[in-house]
Amino acid sequence: MPDIIDIIRNANTEQRGKFDIKSILSSVGFSLGVSIVLLLAFSVLRPRNTVVYAPKVKYADEKHQPPRLRDTPWAWIRPILTLREDALVDKVGLDAIIYLRFLRMCRNYLALVSILGAGAIIPINIIGTNQTAKSSSDSTGSLNPLLRLTVSGLTGNWIIPHIAFSYVFLAILLVFIWFNYRRVCRLRQRYFASDEYQSALASRTLMMIDLPSRDRSDDTLARRAMSLKRPEPFSQAQVGRDVGKLPVLIDKHEDAVRELESVLAKYLKNPHKPPANRPLKHGRDAIDLLTHRVQSLEQQISAARESYESLGMKQYGFVSYSSIPAAHRVAKANKTNHDVFLAPRPNDILWRNVATAQSKRNANKFFGNLLFVALCILWTVPNALIATFISNIYNLGAVWPWFQSRINQHPTLWAVIQGVAAPILLALFFLILPSLMRRITQFEGALTKSARERTVFHKLFLFFFINNFVIFTLFGVIWNFVQSTVIVSAQQSAGFSGFWDALRNSYFLLGLTNAVTSTSTFWIIYVAQRNLGCLLDLVQVFSLLQKWFKRTFMSPTPREMIEWSAPIPFDYASYYNTFLFNFTIVLSYATLAPLILPFGFLYFVVSGVSYKYALLYVNVTKVESGGSFWRILVNRLLLVSGFSNLVLFVIVWAKTTVFTAIAVLPALVIIVAFKLYLLKFVEPRFAYIELESGSDDTGAPIVRRSDQKRDRLRSRFGHPALSHTLIVPMVHERSRHLLKEVYRGRLSDADMESTPINHVEEHFEVVPENALNFDQFKLRPEFAEEHGDIYSVADTADDTTISHQESQARRPSARPYQSYMSDGSTLGLAMHNHEEAYEMGSFSRQRDGSQEDLAHLLPLSSSTRLTPRRRSVEQVGPISWPDTQLLPEEQISQQTLQIGPAPYHERRSGLDERDASLYSTAYRPPSRR
Repeated sequence: MPDIIDIIRNANTEQRGKFDIKSILSSVGFSLGVSIVLLLAFSVLRPRNTVVYAPKVKYADEKHQPPRLRDTPWAWIRPILTLREDALVDKVGLDAIIYLRFLRMCRNYLALVSILGAGAIIPINIIGTNQTAKSSSDSTGSLNPLLRLTVSGLTGNWIIPHIAFSYVFLAILLVFIWFNYRRVCRLRQRYFASDEYQSALASRTLMMIDLPSRDRSDDTLARRAMSLKRPEPFSQAQVGRDVGKLPVLIDKHEDAVRELESVLAKYLKNPHKPPANRPLKHGRDAIDLLTHRVQSLEQQISAARESYESLGMKQYGFVSYSSIPAAHRVAKANKTNHDVFLAPRPNDILWRNVATAQSKRNANKFFGNLLFVALCILWTVPNALIATFISNIYNLGAVWPWFQSRINQHPTLWAVIQGVAAPILLALFFLILPSLMRRITQFEGALTKSARERTVFHKLFLFFFINNFVIFTLFGVIWNFVQSTVIVSAQQSAGFSGFWDALRNSYFLLGLTNAVTSTSTFWIIYVAQRNLGCLLDLVQVFSLLQKWFKRTFMSPTPREMIEWSAPIPFDYASYYNTFLFNFTIVLSYATLAPLILPFGFLYFVVSGVSYKYALLYVNVTKVESGGSFWRILVNRLLLVSGFSNLVLFVIVWAKTTVFTAIAVLPALVIIVAFKLYLLKFVEPRFAYIELESGSDDTGAPIVRRSDQKRDRLRSRFGHPALSHTLIVPMVHERSRHLLKEVYRGRLSDADMESTPINHVEEHFEVVPENALNFDQFKLRPEFAEEHGDIYSVADTADDTTISHQESQARRPSARPYQSYMSDGSTLGLAMHNHEEAYEMGSFSRQRDGSQEDLAHLLPLSSSTRLTPRRRSVEQVGPISWPDTQLLPEEQISQQTLQIGPAPYHERRSGLDERDASLYSTAYRPPSRR
């Protein structure tokens, strides 16, 4: 059995160096081999599975639809390499453009510093290590081939060039940030000038939160708006209404419907031979129990909607202005007041949190932070074990001689295990971490979904940085320090006194620096394997396997199958964290172990290509925030740069003197000065619309003064629970003949015979097997709101246009409308603001994905509106213009009339007569009662 002291003494010898090289080569070989297989698989499968690998081509509207691809395997490469940023903005949105620009910036930066690292720093390290080894009795650096490439064997003046290169790397990074920040600001101003932003009510609205009880009325909110710094004339002010328990009831209703769908899907899996026994829940018939629960919740929701106005006001409100520049001027003047800010889009607001008192949000934030700290502490134990033993198997052999003998017998096998096992174990935990952080952040009281995602990104990066870089590396450092210094020294003495003498006489800083550089092997392996993760996301291996397993061995509901075919929302928080964390690793070791630089460059090259395809063809932005992640990204990059300089400061101090190390510290002053420059001169152009010097407004801003008359704030910023569509249980059409048995006579034979296809009274929504795809339901709010905003007939509906999507959202109940869309035609009359629409000819229709201007077909005046004449539901089919008639302006109570699937009975929604009047001009089937 080998002596433990000999094992420790030989830990950094040539044998250990060769083992580390084998680990790196095995990791790179494994990652490269699997990546090539995945790339080939993707190229072959893509033309045959467009719903999986290019759903946006099929589902997106004309504006957001990406270029169509040929069926050849490599056809996807050309648009990824040729499409430029200006052409991509309208296709993917500003959030996706900022994400791709961040990847491109990191890629270009690492390409430049990789040349400097490989061409200058590595030769200096090799020559300096050899010279230092010749002039001293320590041959550790010369024996371990990998350590020759690092600063581990350098001392004295050989470390000074690394200080100079740290300033060069910092200067390059700051130039890249400055150049990209200017470009992002131009993109941001272009976003402000876009049609979507200009026509959105949220763009010219301020949100006020935490209003005192005395200001919770529309009149007092108006006076409060006029007391702000640089007040502007506003159009309307409205305080949020208390909706009581209505949101909770709607959530319970959705859960009950989904559970009922699941029970029905399992029970009716084989409609030709259903089970003899009906499913049970708590000893009762599950179908009857869940049906009763759904109906009971619908009644409670209806009653709550009818009585919500008696509940009073909440502590938030909205103030709309006549133009966007006016709103931005007020917001900019009051930017130090955190209770006043530009209003987010209505679908971005977390309504439950904005209705929560400030004191409760503060308490929740305190407990949420405690939970986050506890999670960081709990993860320290498994993280320390992985850092100490799995990432460096030789450490495990140092305390387990039998295992060390196995390593000596099969070094190649264990090198492969070390190169693959540790990063995979570390990555598995990361799969559940984002959802956990998202729950903590929402509990803390984030006001919007985009703000929640930014906070999730902040928490994820902080967790990764502390636990998976600082603590991970620190435990490796401590273990190496203990095994190489204290244990060996204590072995030569006796008792505790010998141990204490060894600890007191040990060179801690020198041991620290050597341990930091020796840990670089693991991080090189870690970064090298990240390419595999990018291609796994592109091929969607885990998602495909999960869906195949559920389809084959389980009983998915129609709703689940429809959701599976929808474009996948892109998780910006998780991906930003992953890339910034990897960039942190590479930047921290850039001057210490420059071998990591080319691996980091390759990682960002592969990522840029794969995620550009994903954002163009596969993924959607769930809620567009206008690139709001950029500022937090820049702040983190500056912090990472400062951290890397602090690490270099410690290394230089240990290897030379503290006076030499002080030469690194001015870099921190440069970083702070650069941040102050951005804060003063650049960030205002990002946050607010740019106003021309000497002018109050830019160009000719759209002015709207009829918000109060049309009650636009109530329409667009009213609580969604008041008009939220109540979902209806979906069942497969193959099980339709069993529905009357399932409902035990609730549906008579006569009812069944007279019911149109796909619609069974008010209890079910029967979905045909050929309609189990997102294309048939993409305009339904219950599906569209979770899968981006790229499907509506009118792209922007915040202010002057009510789109098909909003028309559906305001409908009392969701009903199938496949028959309506069966002719491939969707016609919408998008009538814009009445002061300008008729001069612009702003109405059109879409047929088979193409936009056709219809302004020339019918003369319009500013006092008239278009509305369809009513017809029975049996007559609804391809709609022609002779079916329209002119109505005077005063007879129309809405800004836009949308021809769409016929709404059904108002009684399911619980809307009052005022809300029901919104539907007075839409198609309506004849009553069946």
